[in-house]
Amino acid sequence: MTGMFEFGKVFAAAGKYKYVIIAVFAGLILMSFPGGSAKKTETTDTQRIEFDVGAFEKRIENALAQSAGIGRCKVMLSLDSSPESVYAKEARQSRKESESGVVKEDDSDMKPSIMSEGSGRQSPIVVKEIYPGFRGALVICDGADEPSIKACVIESVSSLTGLGSDKISVIKMKN
Repeated sequence: MTGMFEFGKVFAAAGKYKYVIIAVFAGLILMSFPGGSAKKTETTDTQRIEFDVGAFEKRIENALAQSAGIGRCKVMLSLDSSPESVYAKEARQSRKESESGVVKEDDSDMKPSIMSEGSGRQSPIVVKEIYPGFRGALVICDGADEPSIKACVIESVSSLTGLGSDKISVIKMKN
């Protein structure tokens, strides 16, 4: 009970500053935990995925090969467009007015926003990345002669690529 009593004396002596002291201690405790902002920038950098058509084709091939009745398969995708990055831009506008308030010259300019990465490195700020659209797909597999297998392959490739069934060809693989 003596320890509690002394703790109370400290707060009583601090008087009107006791809330400030509590806030400082709470801040020190919160600062001792690892910061979340550094982790967020790391995850956004690692979450940026470069699109590789060959790797995407292999992933589809592996998924289809594990399905019953399909057997060996090969997937080819044709692209409608290439991957594209959209960068943030800064608008700079200048206006010159005469003494009477009439606009004499109005000039505007757009330039990319640049972010410093430290060590003198700079890079443009990416607002979004647009992945390529697909034009069509060709799937060559062992089970293509079965209508139910062919329909399953078309549905699977359609769901993974966003292509309509009229843009997907499925043919039988030769032995």
